[in-house]
Amino acid sequence: MLDVSSGDSNGCSTEPATEANVPPNKDNGNELPSKMVDALQTDVDGAVTNSTLTNGDDKKGEDTRKKESQKCEVQAYEARFDSDGKRGLKVIDAAAAEQQDADTENEKRKHALCSYKWYKRDGEIEWESVEVMSPHIILALQKVIDDYPGEHFWSDTVTIDAPYRPIFHHRKELAEYAEKLDDKDAKAHIELILSFQEKENRRAVSEYDSNVKNAVDRPSVRWSNLWMVYRPGLLCFTRSAKGLKCMEIVNSYERGGNCPAYVVVAKSFTHDGKTFGYDLTQIDQCPYKGMRELSKLHCVPHDYYTENREDAKKALILRGRKFCSLKGSHYRTYAGTVAALANVRDWEDRGRFREETMIISSRIMVDSKMFSIMKSPNRIYLDEAKTMPKDCKPEEEHEYITQRDLLICDNRIPGYALQIKRWCWFNIDNIAPVDFNKDAFAALLIPARQKSLVHSLVKTHVSKTEEFDDMIANKGKGLVFVLHGCPGVGKTFTAESVADHIERPLYVLNSGELGIQPMEVEDNLNKALMLAVAWNAVLLIDEADVFLEQRSVQDLQRNCLVSLFLRVLEYFQGVLFLTTNRVSTFDPAFKSRIHLALKYNALTATARKELFANFISRTSKNPPIFDDETLGRLAAVDINGRQIKNAVRTASALARDQDVELNEDHLQVVIETIAEFEQDLAASTDEWSS
Repeated sequence: MLDVSSGDSNGCSTEPATEANVPPNKDNGNELPSKMVDALQTDVDGAVTNSTLTNGDDKKGEDTRKKESQKCEVQAYEARFDSDGKRGLKVIDAAAAEQQDADTENEKRKHALCSYKWYKRDGEIEWESVEVMSPHIILALQKVIDDYPGEHFWSDTVTIDAPYRPIFHHRKELAEYAEKLDDKDAKAHIELILSFQEKENRRAVSEYDSNVKNAVDRPSVRWSNLWMVYRPGLLCFTRSAKGLKCMEIVNSYERGGNCPAYVVVAKSFTHDGKTFGYDLTQIDQCPYKGMRELSKLHCVPHDYYTENREDAKKALILRGRKFCSLKGSHYRTYAGTVAALANVRDWEDRGRFREETMIISSRIMVDSKMFSIMKSPNRIYLDEAKTMPKDCKPEEEHEYITQRDLLICDNRIPGYALQIKRWCWFNIDNIAPVDFNKDAFAALLIPARQKSLVHSLVKTHVSKTEEFDDMIANKGKGLVFVLHGCPGVGKTFTAESVADHIERPLYVLNSGELGIQPMEVEDNLNKALMLAVAWNAVLLIDEADVFLEQRSVQDLQRNCLVSLFLRVLEYFQGVLFLTTNRVSTFDPAFKSRIHLALKYNALTATARKELFANFISRTSKNPPIFDDETLGRLAAVDINGRQIKNAVRTASALARDQDVELNEDHLQVVIETIAEFEQDLAASTDEWSS
């Protein structure tokens, strides 16, 4: 820090800084820190005089002389502006009641501690610090504290800024360390810094001891003293809409500006899909007046969390085990609130994708690794990796994860919601195993011969027992089905039932989601195929007509799309279902890429009866039983399978609203409405065509 002159337009003097007016150990850009100056001082003949550059015996001898000659006292210094607008460091001599120019470095080292106060022009204190000269105290700091945010105890002098947090937070341990020492001088030096801290923070320490440490009931703290309850390394609890979370305190500070808050920086145990480690979270406590109970803070210190703390910790450890088990790619189901990522990026927030709170019930893919690729601005950034042996295998990692790691595990994990087709953050508590519908494939209304063929092809592909391969590596390893026929006859249900039958996720993609422009289509298609392979999923591209239609010389853009689709399809190695309503316009090149094409005819009355029976059986735990005659009347109207499902769902809702059991009348009302709409639609079509 330079002298400040009232004559300079920037408030800074152009005079060179001297030892007397530079704060100890502060690098001001013009002067080297005092420790570096000492290390580089030489005499007039060029010989190095500083003991730090001499041999070990000389160093040891100097340390001994320091201990013998150092006074167990605090030498105070302060810097105030004088009438000339200059600020120089002065010694405060209490005995002489006057100020003298600052001592040389060697004079300072005669005192165990040197305290500094730097004042502004208006007389307010700008900052305070203490410089530890005593080797006894420095050794105690190294052994007792070792590491503390923003501090360094491994040098020949140590500077600690007010309010001397490491000393306060470790006062008990330092006192216990001193008590065990046989060296009276060392004990006196440690007691000196403890008493110095208590004197400088006398009001805050007194309040803390009365209202927190020795509080009989409802321990409370003042806003200005929040730093005292957030000791780095201790645990804390925070509760939000995402649930209860336990974290380890790393640091804390007061934030000013337009959004003042006391910020606690804490770390959680997490993984980025590949590596276990720790990431940092900031918890804001808004300003308040007077005292506030610790249990009512946004971030509650571990010892003051009163809501069944031990039971809560057991539950958090169980959740931590679940979290760690979800490393990698996992197919699960989810019901609850999610933070869904929008496709819009917020450039005021480092280009991150905006999060939208939604309530969903969907099957999901938990996959931090693919999330990091697809939504990289929102990825998990590890502040520190978990230390593991170099030869540690993934299945052995759990052996090195501690109970504390499990306790501070993150409470949410990223992945993809298959139903809403959005990347999301999922709460761990709401994730559950998938309940596969094993009866779906058996209920599939296609000819038995075709069903057997589908089953055999899929089973062989999944088990990878088929050795036949293309002459070109990685080419032609996929299994491609084309399902063609009119809407609502079971094409989509075929893919769904096959996926559940082999216990694989179904990744559904509508052709409209791929885009129109060739480059856009290629990019989206490659991403979809990449996800399908990564998740070992069955891929369904619905309404794929635009990619399957025959090429022509008139439509070059569509030709490009078809060619692109053929090329990408050639190297896909998973199970792919393509649905279309217009097989007659197929491009001939697709014939050689298709393993099986299934035709779906319009539903017969018998098929409609079976569908009505199936859907009615799922309306409740104790569904009504309709006889064959009733089902026949319901199936008399020519509607497709999707309309039958919607009719049963609507009729069931109508019955629940009336608080009665579902009956034929409810279904007939809905079916008649559907039939009337079909008639109106047909009439409108005829009118337009004429």
